[in-house]
Order: sequence, then C-alpha cells, then structure tokens
Amino acid sequence: MEPAGRPASSGARRRPAPPLRELREETGVDAEILGLLDVVDGCSWAGRARCRRITFWSTTPPAGPPASRRRGDDAAEARFWPADEAARLPGWGETRRIIRLAVERFPQ
Repeated sequence: MEPAGRPASSGARRRPAPPLRELREETGVDAEILGLLDVVDGCSWAGRARCRRITFWSTTPPAGPPASRRRGDDAAEARFWPADEAARLPGWGETRRIIRLAVERFPQ
C-alpha cells in the first residue's frame, strides 16, 4: 500500500513500513517487526503543553555490533542493551514497562 491507502502500482519498489523507516533513519538499524507492544499518550508542561503519541513495536534483533551502525542527525546516540539491563536504566517509567512487556510477549 502507498500513502493514503492507495495500492502500490505493479513493479513499484515497496517502501519500508513507517516504524522500520524511522528506525533505519534514526539509528541505521534494519529489522523486521515482530508485533505491536502498546500505544502510549504522554504530555509534558515544561513551559507549554506538549503532547505526543508513541507507538512501541517489538522487532528482530539487529545483526552486527551496535558500533557498526550509523545514526541519524536526530538521535544523539543509538545503543543496544540486554533487556534486563535496559529495564533498569533511568528514564521514563513507561519505557521500562514496555521493555518488560516485550520480554514477556517475545522471549528470545
């Protein structure tokens, strides 16, 4: 399918699904989607209201070491952590919940 639900023309080069394209653009990682984990709405009020919806997907692990990956200009850093370590990193509580959910739904 093309944007707006139009069928792709025959012989047209298939574009990666939006989450995979974002993953590649921001981290240089190629992967396949295993499944949807959750959709989370969040707002912050630092000076002005800013709300966003974040869709979390589980993907196949990347091939090769993280150091071999290039990153996009909108990602300060791309790193890979074992799930148990990643769930203990400081950060947004929803992210830790999503990591635990991914491990439950898609054990390796």
